[in-house]
Amino acid sequence: MKTEYESNYTISYTEVNQELELGLTNTIGIVQSIATDYFTSFGIVN
Repeated sequence: MKTEYESNYTISYTEVNQELELGLTNTIGIVQSIATDYFTSFGIVN
C-alpha cells in the first residue's frame, strides 16, 4: 500500500531570528503540529 501525505505550513517572521533561522522551541512546535495533523488525517484522534 502506497500512502502519500502532503501539507503546507506557514512560518511567520516572529518565529525566526535575524538570519531567518528557526530556534529549537519553534522547531519543536512545528514538528508537533505536523505530527498532529498527520495522525488526524488518518482519523487517529485522542
